[in-house]
Amino acid sequence: MFRAILAILLLATTFVHKGSAQPADPPMGVTSTADGLRIRVWAPNAESVEVIGDFNNWKAMGTAKLSREGNTGIWSTTLKRSIPKGSYRFLINGNLQRRDPYARETTPDGAASVFYKTDAFDWSGDKTPEYSLDDLVIYEMHPGAFYAPDARAGKLGTFADAIKRLDYLKELGVNVVQLMPVHEFWGSRSWGYNPSDVFSVEQAYGGADGLKQFVKEAHRRGLAVHLDIVHNHYDPNNAALLQFDGTGEGNEGGIYFYDKPGLAQTPWGPRPRFDEKNGAPLYPRQRDDVAGGVSSGWFPLGLHGEHPCLQRRTQSDPRWREDAGGHQHGN
Repeated sequence: MFRAILAILLLATTFVHKGSAQPADPPMGVTSTADGLRIRVWAPNAESVEVIGDFNNWKAMGTAKLSREGNTGIWSTTLKRSIPKGSYRFLINGNLQRRDPYARETTPDGAASVFYKTDAFDWSGDKTPEYSLDDLVIYEMHPGAFYAPDARAGKLGTFADAIKRLDYLKELGVNVVQLMPVHEFWGSRSWGYNPSDVFSVEQAYGGADGLKQFVKEAHRRGLAVHLDIVHNHYDPNNAALLQFDGTGEGNEGGIYFYDKPGLAQTPWGPRPRFDEKNGAPLYPRQRDDVAGGVSSGWFPLGLHGEHPCLQRRTQSDPRWREDAGGHQHGN
């Protein structure tokens, strides 16, 4: 019985490379295109949306002011420039400063999003190891605790530190590393089950580039990489998604969360709202993209699987997504 349950769970969450597929809609967040820097955000109740940051001295002018895309609730613009350095936020209704829900990186203090070049990492020579379900030997890893050479000095381990011990896992007979959640979380020490920016990689571990290098080094040793994800609840601390475009009351609700008594909160934080009537958290009108966990907005990595937080679990999406490195992932 246990074997059957395990097989169903892994089949529902294990990804392998497959033929290319394209998202139906343009990506959300910040994307480099041939026409410039495309910026899109979902804020259906907003009266105005602007993007401000180091690149414009935190004052929006011209195309830094976003326009509505019909009645979709999405606001967008294209800046005639390459992706800048530095941090940025959305300014909603002239007074609400919000991080980008799709940002791949945040500032160390968690105050702002950081512009990030998703296609800059060198994936050349990378090859995905593939194993049958019966052959999987999974090792669950906490990146901050697996190998922390400066632990006595109070420093967490990083992805770079963990790379130094991958040969040990290979010799042990492991062929899959399951990372505990590496979403950006509040503070620098956590099991990871309190995400604040679900498409950013925790800075304390080395950020997105550190994770990419970890995946590439794992692949080089024949180790697949799975990711534990959390979309059951988000951290109420420093949660820019709460009342994102001004709706909601108290410390609850808004476009991304439930606001009804009995639904608004879990024991661990606010509950994301995935019902079709409200649209989808992070992916408007595409609920299953978020429920699937690994989507066009997730890390552009050679990740092969996800192990969802199963408390009040939503269903996974069988569709495929292609990341900026040319890797295909999906159920």
